[in-house]
Amino acid sequence: MTPLLATRTEAESRFNTALSRAKVTIEHTFGVLKRRFPCLSLDLRLQIQTSLRVITACAVLYNFAKERREPLPENEPLADVARPNVPAQRVDREVGGMALRKVIIRNFEW
Repeated sequence: MTPLLATRTEAESRFNTALSRAKVTIEHTFGVLKRRFPCLSLDLRLQIQTSLRVITACAVLYNFAKERREPLPENEPLADVARPNVPAQRVDREVGGMALRKVIIRNFEW
């Protein structure tokens, strides 16, 4: 979801602030997971259901390591791995996304 380019109401401004905070938290979490589990930084060449299980397993192992206060590994560069040159498929969801954003702004209890 993207923030509004220009806010016109207080609700839209609060939406942008909340979205920005959530995105920072999520991006930080993804960074930490990728650092602990480098496989998540590479292309998972697996079936979608298997990829979902790998990602879930990494999250569970991360929580286990966090409970045990295991230190994060040093920030080492990833090994050079050949990646296939696959063009990204663009799915146009802009109209549906804007409608969803309006519903969230209108109904969210701030």
